[in-house]
Amino acid sequence: MARKKLVIRGLVIPAEWDQDGRIQRVRIAAFDETEYLVADTPEGQDLIRFAQREVEVVGRLTRPTRQGETIRVERFRPVDSEAGPSNESREPNEDR
Repeated sequence: MARKKLVIRGLVIPAEWDQDGRIQRVRIAAFDETEYLVADTPEGQDLIRFAQREVEVVGRLTRPTRQGETIRVERFRPVDSEAGPSNESREPNEDR
């Protein structure tokens, strides 16, 4: 069951690899030092190609697991690193 919707800005980092060393799942490492495991969905799989890049993710937290907080990504966008980090996990502005 999904919980509240958030906007998270942070780095995409590998979380799981296959036996050949290819990334299978990722986490978002937010700049407030919180890490969110990305749910294994088509949108979550799309994030793999952005490993080691900064992104802004809109999604819903799911129930916490042994692996910590998990976010079900609804949409995301790469962030221009020239702007620098400016993250807080926050609720999305409905006007966006």
